[in-house]
Amino acid sequence: MLQAALSSRDENAPPGVNQRAAATVAVAAAVVAAAAAPPPPEDVSPAAALQRLSAAVAALNYQHFPEAIPQRAAQLAVLTRYVTDALAERCGTAIYVSGAPGTGKTCTLQQVEDAVRVWRGEGSGSSAAAAAAARPAFVHVDAAFQTSAKEVFQRILEKIPGNVQRSLRAGRGGSGGSSSGDARAQLEAMLAPPDNGSGSSSGGAGGAAKTMLVLTIEEVNYLRGRGDAVLQALFGWACAPNSRLVLIGVANNINLTETADIGVPSDAVTSVLFPTYTAVQLEEILTARAGGVFDPRAAALCAKRVAVRSGDARDALQLAQGAVIVVRKRIEAALASGGSGNGSGSNGGGSQVSSNVAATAAGLVTTRDVSAAAAAIDGASGRSTMGELAPAQKMLLCVIAALRAERCGDTPEVAAIMQRHAGAMLDAGFGTYQQGFQYALDALADGNLVEVQGGGIDRRDGGEKPRFVKLNVSDDDLRAVFTENVFKKVLPRAGGGGRGGGSACR
Repeated sequence: MLQAALSSRDENAPPGVNQRAAATVAVAAAVVAAAAAPPPPEDVSPAAALQRLSAAVAALNYQHFPEAIPQRAAQLAVLTRYVTDALAERCGTAIYVSGAPGTGKTCTLQQVEDAVRVWRGEGSGSSAAAAAAARPAFVHVDAAFQTSAKEVFQRILEKIPGNVQRSLRAGRGGSGGSSSGDARAQLEAMLAPPDNGSGSSSGGAGGAAKTMLVLTIEEVNYLRGRGDAVLQALFGWACAPNSRLVLIGVANNINLTETADIGVPSDAVTSVLFPTYTAVQLEEILTARAGGVFDPRAAALCAKRVAVRSGDARDALQLAQGAVIVVRKRIEAALASGGSGNGSGSNGGGSQVSSNVAATAAGLVTTRDVSAAAAAIDGASGRSTMGELAPAQKMLLCVIAALRAERCGDTPEVAAIMQRHAGAMLDAGFGTYQQGFQYALDALADGNLVEVQGGGIDRRDGGEKPRFVKLNVSDDDLRAVFTENVFKKVLPRAGGGGRGGGSACR
């Protein structure tokens, strides 16, 4: 039919019409041919399957921040709007972000920061210098790692870049160029300067170049243990008339701003809640990250198991990642026993094995693989499983064992464990493990390696009761598995502590 259309010509048509018609038909023919052609065959070789599975393992890592976070568009939009509005008006504000662990708070806040940077870059300033001066500075502090009120303020001050500090001090009308005084006094002078009577704290710039600080405090609820004065200062500075502080407090407690004395009315703080994920939402998260290697029923099973227990997206990612690893190990073992991965073994057996592997790998993770991964996680008390833990989780077990020995077998408190763990990670050269301590502790608890006890609200004073961690594995098991020096130096010596151990405990 297309050929007939091409051959039919109107001799009376104006010049060029037949040529244009022929070209149009030719393009249409090409489109039809492309649509009718079968898609290129998918590479189902074992090597390709392993590559896809390895990519899925990386994508399912909970520390991998995707470009888009499913089911958090509303929170992202609200947070971005409040922050950009405050920055545009050059006024402070306080935001409280709450929700259960693993509900996307940290990932979303990272996207908010990215969005603010883009917004600031696209903004129109009167000059490049003014635009640069008005760019907000971003500072992140994990309150769980600070042991005193003085340390909290000092840590915040240390995190503010020197050029930003100079800009903030310069905005005090020339009266505050000095950096003397303790950390709290310096921060108050920079972030909530008194009105100098000019109606602006911009240092003569009319407010346009007023430097702003966006301060995110993770685990802000831990500041209650440092005295409510810390919370009162931070929220008070953010809500002050001349404030330069956009404060974002992050915690699991939904009602912290209502139950704690933060120094300002609770309705002065914008609250943004991150609800626990449902099974459908968790399935969408898994599919968005690595749906190509999952049978839909397997992804649904992952999501349902986690939704029933916690709704923590990190748990779902861990389980899904474990299931992918189960499949990858099975393929690797089959290849190792059957010859080369391309099926060209000298005796012909490799071809059969490779064919079977390709059929398995074509690569879907099944419900059976999910069940196997769940069993491995739930039964993680074995030595072999402990050897596969992440370094931070290994170090956490060693720290708990050491503190238990120092306390003659008594269970140590979470706060003490967290502080010791941070120092041990730095000493071992692993760097700070910010925002991951609770995840490591949860992972060990899910694997029945530890048991978290206590906690809750003390009805007498409204504060949080301390939490303790019971270690469910022996020091001998830890010493047998963790043979690297970085762990051995943290573990208690054999017979040197613990209940019935060293002489100090007798």
